[in-house]
Amino acid sequence: MAGLDARWLRDLAKLPPHERKHRASTLLAPVLRRPMIAAYLRSPVQLVALGINFEQRDRLLHTEDTDMISFFIEHAGRVAATHIETNWFAWLFIAGHYNHERPDAVPPYLRKDRYERSFKAPTRVRFHNANLFDILARAEKQTWSHYTLCDAPDWLNPHLQRRLLDEIHRTSRDGGIVLVRSVEDQTMVEKLQDHKRFQLIKDRSAIASLEDRSRQYRRVHFYRIVH
Repeated sequence: MAGLDARWLRDLAKLPPHERKHRASTLLAPVLRRPMIAAYLRSPVQLVALGINFEQRDRLLHTEDTDMISFFIEHAGRVAATHIETNWFAWLFIAGHYNHERPDAVPPYLRKDRYERSFKAPTRVRFHNANLFDILARAEKQTWSHYTLCDAPDWLNPHLQRRLLDEIHRTSRDGGIVLVRSVEDQTMVEKLQDHKRFQLIKDRSAIASLEDRSRQYRRVHFYRIVH
């Protein structure tokens, strides 16, 4: 409906960041504000599909003094201001595929050299269709070295956030790494002031927050676990 495709992305990439943001927002605004599209974007089904729970929506609308359609338009502008040529998030969302003209425009784990190397790696992968707290509770001490959390912990109450950090610390190896992505101004480590056990890796975190391609997260922090 908006006429967005790979050619549009390539043309957009030639513009300065502020012009890319303006063009994307200007193009998408009238489309997203059409009554049928607006109703779809506001619907509970669409919010769940995007991974936005209702508490997150309510807090977002309150803190930013906006509505969901304006938020989506603003978000599209923020994504457009990134390095579009290599932003695989934007390419997959708009064009339905990656920019294969550039090897660095494909997620690292899908790049040929890493993909082939992964088959030779000794790593074993298991998937658990279960509650995170149940998985952690069954684990022994020093079970894992790396943890990746998206924004789900943002919506846990302080008691559950503390419990999650306690379980991560109990099951982790000394020097392990926790990657925390947060849509809020502070991660749960900062809110709970748990800096002795989870020490921020400042340089890496600053770069990761700055280069977040999705522009969904305000903080992308790496923490080193200390016992």
